[in-house]
Amino acid sequence: MDNFTHSLAGWALGQAGLKMKTRKGLAALILGANLPDLDVLTGWAAWEPLATHRGWTHSFIGGAVLLPPLLAVLLYMLDRWQVSRGVSFKSGLPMHFGWLLALSFIGALTHPLLDWQTVYAVQLFTPATMAWYHEESLFIIDVWLWSGMAAAIWVSRKREKARGNWRRPAWFGIAFALTYITANWGLSEYTKHLVGVEQPDVEVERMYVGNEPVKFWKRDFVVRAPEGRVGRGAFSPFDGYTPVSGWRADNLDN
Repeated sequence: MDNFTHSLAGWALGQAGLKMKTRKGLAALILGANLPDLDVLTGWAAWEPLATHRGWTHSFIGGAVLLPPLLAVLLYMLDRWQVSRGVSFKSGLPMHFGWLLALSFIGALTHPLLDWQTVYAVQLFTPATMAWYHEESLFIIDVWLWSGMAAAIWVSRKREKARGNWRRPAWFGIAFALTYITANWGLSEYTKHLVGVEQPDVEVERMYVGNEPVKFWKRDFVVRAPEGRVGRGAFSPFDGYTPVSGWRADNLDN
């Protein structure tokens, strides 16, 4: 997904209370949530999983295990340098390296989990396997996810300044995001199910289901049958099921 969404995910977790665990906790969450995208700087590498976007750095091994300690060390060194220069910290929080490391891990873990929800696949288990994994729950840029989490963070920040209960709005934002993703996943799976129910004579070799950027309730699907035949259809709770039509020879791999 886009880096704005990844940043909102880390920020929402911080506003839910995790940023209070240590100084620079919010930075660890937000930067950690974007950390796997460092692979955009490694396109020159000879090792394909590293040179390929959403490869090694997006795996649970690389992105969520090996990179976070590097971020935590860099943030800790920055903090030590600031302390040596007599910098005062508005948060008043102490530095706890253990929590800084944990929050870096948590932030980094959100990245492959979110990217996994889109039709643009991710190598979750590289280098153990080069297989690509994806769900079909979210478009690559989702304005509803933006709006829900951004609104929750805005209310949380406003309450924090007013010294109110600022954690609750962030938790509502996180709950909204999880519910929204789950509902989209369920709708995609139901769309796949409908193809078999409505057209049992269609022999499915491969199927792709994706939602439109704004009309999240509408699912467009592509069905590939044997011998390279491809057909398209759609489903939404409001418009119903549009059967596979327009069969043509194609190759979805190219």
